[in-house]
Amino acid sequence: MSSNTNDLQEIYERIAYAESEVPDIEQAVSDYLNANTELRTRKGITGTVVSVRREKPLPIALRSKIGIVINEIRSSLDELACRLAVRNGKTMRDVHFPISKDRAAYLKDAPRKIGKLSIADQHALNGLGLNGEDRPFLFGMHDVDRVRKHQRSFVGQIATAGLEMLGPGDFYGMSYVGPVAVDENWRPVIVAHFLNTVEIKVGLAATFAEPSQLEGINVTAGILRFASEAKDIVRLFDPQPQPVSAG
Repeated sequence: MSSNTNDLQEIYERIAYAESEVPDIEQAVSDYLNANTELRTRKGITGTVVSVRREKPLPIALRSKIGIVINEIRSSLDELACRLAVRNGKTMRDVHFPISKDRAAYLKDAPRKIGKLSIADQHALNGLGLNGEDRPFLFGMHDVDRVRKHQRSFVGQIATAGLEMLGPGDFYGMSYVGPVAVDENWRPVIVAHFLNTVEIKVGLAATFAEPSQLEGINVTAGILRFASEAKDIVRLFDPQPQPVSAG
């Protein structure tokens, strides 16, 4: 490995930028939820049913911002591979950070993508399980970025995140249906018998709808986890790695 401790600094800064955008995304999601989702309570044969729906999907501008932030983290890993090629005296041309659908695909794709890296750095990357079988979350974030860039806009959904009982109640036999995907149709999240005086708070969150590896994961939590995993990978190639921040 090179003794140059500055060649990875830009990568750390790119990941830090992505993390810094999360509070704004959380606020935008909260504003959207407050303005575009509603609850309905109706009594039926099976009991009182609490349902939720949204008036319109997450706006394109917000979905695009989420996608751009995810891409910044994913691209920082490509930059890492390029920096490692330069350390080995090679050009960056046709160098990519390898993340594949499964182990077989990785064995086929990785030599082409990281062949310019030193043998030691290739071995280090090959030992990280950079495929959907060994690291499904990492592959899922890679797939979200790939789909957004080449096929369609980032796809998300709103799902119930939980419920909170507020105050005393007069009921029995309550069942929690959620979490459920929320769309323009009414979706039941709670069914209760003789629900009279209980105040119920239903939590909503923006979650990934696809790919399957990410389904149901909170979007902002997913971004922060992706950033954390990316930093962990970068540190493996940093002679003087940045300290891991608390929390």
